[in-house]
Amino acid sequence: MRSIYYILATLILITGCTPKKPNPLTRCGYNADSELLTEQIITFSRELKDTHSLFLYDSRVVFDGKIKKVRIDYTSQRSVELCEAREILVDITEGMIDRIRNHVELRSAFNNRPITPQDFEIHVTFESYHNKYVDPSYMAYIILENSWSFFYSSELNMAFTDIWMQKVEPYYKTKQFVRFSREAEASYLDVGDETPEQKALDEERMYLWGTQSGSLIR
Repeated sequence: MRSIYYILATLILITGCTPKKPNPLTRCGYNADSELLTEQIITFSRELKDTHSLFLYDSRVVFDGKIKKVRIDYTSQRSVELCEAREILVDITEGMIDRIRNHVELRSAFNNRPITPQDFEIHVTFESYHNKYVDPSYMAYIILENSWSFFYSSELNMAFTDIWMQKVEPYYKTKQFVRFSREAEASYLDVGDETPEQKALDEERMYLWGTQSGSLIR
């Protein structure tokens, strides 16, 4: 009977108590195409620095003969809410896809064609003091994995809370939200070269000032 207990205890130790090691994305060996990809990532990241205040932290390439997956990590000191976070993720993902599709050598170097969001893992970390200590409702992490979008508020980093805002959705929905939002904004601003605020100000001036003498109407 004692030997049976020993056997059961051994099985528990082997199967139940041994943690599974994570399988992170790592660069395996060397591939000349990864240098071309690195060049594109660095060049595009310089553009993102101006448009979204993002800083390239790290990038990794996984390949097995051909490129299978690309991971790019960014950091930022900005404070952004969910809608803007969606725009950032879409701009990064679609920007990389466009660059690779328009690069003949890189396009043929990928294992999957055509290139889709499935080929990328995007991580953006917002490290602002304001986000962490003043208003944790702002985003802390934006993640794209396996064509799914993940958004987590800075409440996730608070040691004494087990509640935080999170939003998980398929990437195509994220892209759809951004497209609808930008189309609505464009149609709202489609009044010539003037913004709604400028147009309202011009109309107010027309009522306040004489059209010919230029004197104030009293």
